[in-house]
Amino acid sequence: MFQHIKKIVVICSCCLLFVLIVGGYCQVNDDNTITIAEYLIQKVNKGTDNNFTTSLLLLSHLSLADTDIMKLDSIYKKEKDPIKKLFIVFTLYQRTQEKNYENDFVELYPVGKQQRHIWKISRYETEYINVSSPLQQRLADFAITNKIALEKLLSGYEFADGADRDSLSDQIIHIYKDNPDYVLKELQQKNIDLSELGIK
Repeated sequence: MFQHIKKIVVICSCCLLFVLIVGGYCQVNDDNTITIAEYLIQKVNKGTDNNFTTSLLLLSHLSLADTDIMKLDSIYKKEKDPIKKLFIVFTLYQRTQEKNYENDFVELYPVGKQQRHIWKISRYETEYINVSSPLQQRLADFAITNKIALEKLLSGYEFADGADRDSLSDQIIHIYKDNPDYVLKELQQKNIDLSELGIK
């Protein structure tokens, strides 16, 4: 079911991108216009909440030129707000897969109750349609091999509810099935019972 939801998110993202292009916000391949990526990077640089988050999540799905990556990296280095930095480095990692961005993402990702802020931004402070935070999913991907990422992922469990709790449970179960011994020790330290996750 979670895979089905992910497909819906990708389809909705493509629809939103299509509306952006057709709506005349920017045009491509004209001498006097900018690319979609350049337009979105300008919105990131302005830093207003909805435009900032929506633009970054859309950019995470686009093919970016080296100059686009350099501009985003420059914005990232200048940004002081740790949450904004997290969203920027998420996009930089998505588009480059570079280890330094992975390390920064895991380091910046909040612990415990503070993760609610990420979930809230991902759902309500963006026009990007998603059921659960793509940043949480990325952290779960890193958690398969990165112990710090796993600890941070599990630290949010007791503070999650609704769709956030469901998606987090699915992610933990996925990691557990791949490597039960690795996850079990961390689950015990966080007082998360296997039965809560539907694991017998």
